[in-house]
Amino acid sequence: MALIQAVSFNKNAAEGTHGLLSVVRADKKPYLIYQKPNESPSEWIQSFQANIKSAEATGGKIGGGEHVSQYLAELEGVDLTTLTSNNTEFKERATNMYQVLLCFDGINREKYGAVKNRILNNSLLGDDDKGSMLPKIY
Repeated sequence: MALIQAVSFNKNAAEGTHGLLSVVRADKKPYLIYQKPNESPSEWIQSFQANIKSAEATGGKIGGGEHVSQYLAELEGVDLTTLTSNNTEFKERATNMYQVLLCFDGINREKYGAVKNRILNNSLLGDDDKGSMLPKIY
């Protein structure tokens, strides 16, 4: 708390603190928003993508962690240490998949809960035809 007060009330750092707080808010927003009951799927996706762009504009990378790339590599049977020329492309694909699933997780449960559960259950059973549509929809 003392650190927050020191940063917040330091007159010289006021502009920088406001800027950093904006970065923090932009970074966390895609994780905390959900589709509103009156929002159509296309409106939700557009809103979600706008929040991703906002986070990226401040230097954030939603889903860009090494653990996400590692998970995708294990899923596809790829050794990340041997990926050299396609490493950036692979990481971008991993980030995109993460963002798609983050968007999917924010879908309104009351309205689309049955569809959401069916897609998740199909992917668990290995019948993920609907699950493979997610990146195309996004």
